[in-house]
Amino acid sequence: MTLRIAGESDGGNVRVRQIHADGAELEILPDHRSGFYQWFNFRVSGAAGRKLTLRFRPAWTTRS
Repeated sequence: MTLRIAGESDGGNVRVRQIHADGAELEILPDHRSGFYQWFNFRVSGAAGRKLTLRFRPAWTTRS
């Protein structure tokens, strides 16, 4: 099954930068109308029985 990560849900607070076979790189987005990065919310599917490595980084450190 294909690994999928969704952060666009109501209250979602991550951006998927890249998905790998064994995990993903994610950005934590700032809270609404704030410079704080206090929480994150997302959904992972297609990972049953698999070990994943999820790497998080704040959006301000990522260069596009």
